[in-house]
Amino acid sequence: MGEQRLAVSTQEAVSILGVSKATVARLVRDGELEAYKLTPGITSPYRIYRDSIDAFLQRRQQPTR
Repeated sequence: MGEQRLAVSTQEAVSILGVSKATVARLVRDGELEAYKLTPGITSPYRIYRDSIDAFLQRRQQPTR
């Protein structure tokens, strides 16, 4: 059986990343963060995969060339 990925709420992602809810939503839409919606629909809240947040933070800390 596959390993389950830990996911956090949008508000938890906001706290971890230090950005706004709108920024988290944009990062999900742009494919920078992996997430899923609790239920189908436009207003359903996201659950963002924690490993995706960690990978994003790592990418952000790398120096640009």
